[in-house]
Amino acid sequence: MLDYTTTAELLGKPAGADLKLGLATAPVLFAWKEMPELGPLIGRKFSQPGDVELAKKAVDDHNGVGKTRELAEKYCSDALANLRCLPESDARSALEFLTNSVLTRNK
Repeated sequence: MLDYTTTAELLGKPAGADLKLGLATAPVLFAWKEMPELGPLIGRKFSQPGDVELAKKAVDDHNGVGKTRELAEKYCSDALANLRCLPESDARSALEFLTNSVLTRNK
């Protein structure tokens, strides 16, 4: 998600690097669900000219980042609910902090 929502300076790597490395992360996979023609681009790991740009546009057009955030929020909520079954402790607090930080990090 960060590859789509933050700057290269904050991220510590070029923005869009995942696509350029041929990685189909959740935002692209959500877009693919709505746009099956992304399948061949994913299969060839975005290696042809224009593939990365087309994938980025598909992510924007099909709310791939928003859907990824919703999925992350669900997993975080489920994790926090499971952590609440544990007795209160420094370890549990640290795990809750870590879980919450997944959604708020910017690098």
